[in-house]
Amino acid sequence: MIDVKLPPMRRGDPTWSTALSYPRQGDWTEDDYFALEGQNNSLKELSDGCLEVLPMPSLYHQDIAIFMLDILRDYLKTIDDRGRVSMAPCPMRFTSKKIREPDVFYLSEKRFERTGKYPTGADLVVEVVSGTKTDRDRDLITKPKEYAKAGIKEYWIIDPKKSVIHVLALNRLTKKYKVHGKFTAGQTATSKMFKGFTVEVNQVFKKR
Repeated sequence: MIDVKLPPMRRGDPTWSTALSYPRQGDWTEDDYFALEGQNNSLKELSDGCLEVLPMPSLYHQDIAIFMLDILRDYLKTIDDRGRVSMAPCPMRFTSKKIREPDVFYLSEKRFERTGKYPTGADLVVEVVSGTKTDRDRDLITKPKEYAKAGIKEYWIIDPKKSVIHVLALNRLTKKYKVHGKFTAGQTATSKMFKGFTVEVNQVFKKR
């Protein structure tokens, strides 16, 4: 705890003593992050020493994530791929100061074999965009840079607000994403990494 003399607490004040028992923003480490395990139900990510608390997903958000999990798993069975598909909550390491929780992710068989309790990176990641500007900027602007730098081969961004699916494919030479496709209502989203993997946009945004 930071050694700070606190004034007498009054009803309605923030619980400063609790807040000060945690690191300041910018000072969070991987150990600090994992020490939070089980303390509450909110999703959290670690970015450059700062703790980011994510919004609790809505039922519609989860419907989309589960749909993508199921359809990707079913596809992998058809090609006898022994990789692993999973979803949040599951912390994914990139560096000691960067831990994300992708909504859905695919680990190749080789990557999965060397994965411990938590994965380090992934081969394909799916994010379902939440509604606030901060959350949209994180998924649409920040994470493409981070995921490309981490070598994630393909990034699917599913945007319920605009009913659009963006599929970004990694250019191995530039280590940057190139837009493989922007798919809207009535279209079929395709993968560059998995040639036969397709998703009907209308099915993704169908109310279940």
